[in-house]
Amino acid sequence: MNSPTADGPAISVLMPAFNGGGFILEAVRSAVSQMRDDDELLVQDAGSRDGSLEAIQAEFGSYPQLKVVSEPDEGQADALNRALTRAVNPLIGWLNADDRLHPGALDAVRAGWRANPDVDFLCGGWLLISENGDTVRICEPGELSVRSLTRQAHVFSGAMFMRASFVRECGAFDKDLHFCMDYDLVLRLASNGWRTVQIPEVLGEFRWHTASKTGALDLGVVREGLTVRRRYARGAVAKAEAWASSIVHLIAVLALPVRRSSWYSRLRLRSATAP
Repeated sequence: MNSPTADGPAISVLMPAFNGGGFILEAVRSAVSQMRDDDELLVQDAGSRDGSLEAIQAEFGSYPQLKVVSEPDEGQADALNRALTRAVNPLIGWLNADDRLHPGALDAVRAGWRANPDVDFLCGGWLLISENGDTVRICEPGELSVRSLTRQAHVFSGAMFMRASFVRECGAFDKDLHFCMDYDLVLRLASNGWRTVQIPEVLGEFRWHTASKTGALDLGVVREGLTVRRRYARGAVAKAEAWASSIVHLIAVLALPVRRSSWYSRLRLRSATAP
């Protein structure tokens, strides 16, 4: 573990979970392995019955940073709000139970905060990984303006860290959303005049698999994405762009079988790593 005297703020990582299965141990391990004594991993479980809670306790029960609550909730956004209520540190991150923090992520975030102590939102790059954990693609965040974000949701929840007080002031997570609560939160923070920093390091690893919400062929994510885009689009041109972006999103969802193919992934990875 990192030294408790290392510079930078303590971090609370929120982890909503329900029947995390074979992935959650990797997720927890990726977080606690780089935590200081004053950091915390807040697992908010919805009542798992697959043995994942027992597995977590068996491997990490002696870690004081791990704080698990298991209780009924109203979905992922509600679970995040419950974890946020428990968070005691000034900086929060969000790690889903099937994703991973990239090694060195928390140190990189602290360094970014030290250089920009007034920042509200820090983000970095992320890896798209396969179900077995292999790197499929390297991704970077795009422009962090409301206009740009309504066109494309080019941030990943596992590679963004936020000032906890600012998130609370802006209303936290919309529990009426079941797919795009991260997209909505980012746009709401941007609409409230956030101060942002992009750091060059890879911070998260997004596991793309058929059982995940974003990995499934579910048109609900397209519908919710359009709802969120229209919520923050201002003016006729921006609203038209919101519809156009959602059409592109629909095409991307329908093309998922091709995008998951091994030849496509190899092509994208080769392009991303070329000098």
